[in-house]
Amino acid sequence: MQFTYGQGIDVTGPAVEILRRMGVYDEVRQKLTGEKGFAILDDSGKVIARLGASEDEKGSGFTLTQELEIMRGDMTRILADAAQSLEGVRYRCGCSVTEIHQSESKVTAVLSDTNAPEEFEAIIGADGMMSKVRRLVLDDNARRDCFKSIEQYTAFFSIPSRPEDIPDALLQHGTGRRAILIRPIKGSVEANERSSCYMVYTKELLDLADAIASRSIDTQKEVFAEIFKGFAGSLRERALKGMWEANDFYVSQSAQIKLPVWSKGRVVLAGDSAYAPSPATGQGTALAIIGSYLIAGELAKTPDNPVAAFKEYERKFRDYVATAQKIPGGSALPKLANPETAWGISVLRWVFWFVSWSGLYKVINPKGGNAKFELPDYEIMAKNLA
Repeated sequence: MQFTYGQGIDVTGPAVEILRRMGVYDEVRQKLTGEKGFAILDDSGKVIARLGASEDEKGSGFTLTQELEIMRGDMTRILADAAQSLEGVRYRCGCSVTEIHQSESKVTAVLSDTNAPEEFEAIIGADGMMSKVRRLVLDDNARRDCFKSIEQYTAFFSIPSRPEDIPDALLQHGTGRRAILIRPIKGSVEANERSSCYMVYTKELLDLADAIASRSIDTQKEVFAEIFKGFAGSLRERALKGMWEANDFYVSQSAQIKLPVWSKGRVVLAGDSAYAPSPATGQGTALAIIGSYLIAGELAKTPDNPVAAFKEYERKFRDYVATAQKIPGGSALPKLANPETAWGISVLRWVFWFVSWSGLYKVINPKGGNAKFELPDYEIMAKNLA
């Protein structure tokens, strides 16, 4: 399987211990982006303030950069290879689930590559915020209003790297709730042939929603080019040029998923399909890893009763997820972090300068995902992974 860079993600809290238990922690550390902090730029590109990376793996500190920063493509590759090394694991790519039917003893799915029913003991839907498995399995009452928009859109793509992209991410704000963020992909100038670029727009825009629905990359690029046409910052030309040349461009809307149940019978949801927390929390990757660990552990305990295993997974994890989904400062945070006016940007830059100068960013800990969670020890899993 081939994986593109995707966006930068971080792993914090109990999820780090799971990587150790899986035996992939050292491999993850070898693939870190090398990002050491992030710098706030003025319109000319001069650094106003710098906030260093979190000093531990818990995800503490008021900073964008965590101890374990890795590209999503690299993390996907590491986890996929680890899974495939286990006996009986195989992948089928290029297909999707079109039908799901279940009874007390089995679940039947139809996949688009064969259009024929196939029987399984259980199905785990880990197919993202717009989950098709969720739509096929949960009824209208369970899914009603589960999508909670954060009113923020981000375009992700890679661009040719420059020496100034190492070692800090570069963040520049523009009026109209716009921002451009450039982050390193590899840990040195020599290795860092590409950098990640994020163009962030924190407003609802019908044209943008329609462009996403159309799935037309050209249309999405045209909308973002129009949005950022009047961006005053020095990163604009580089970002727009890189966007038009990028072949790994995609757009995502920030949102949360909140459901009354995460499973139905022998089908269960995990990660963003069940409880997307939004990028504002910084907890998406950690929740996905912890949730997957719990599902695997409970299935290992009761392999003949996936229904009970899925209920136990939800019982153990729901309170922690509710805490992790809390956005620091509430739903207004994305707008506060992306001001509408030049005056608002000036205030924001002063705040960043002060927390940087004073060192407060090292001790402020606003993230809900830092609530304690005691990882269960699953004996059967430990034996299989030994």
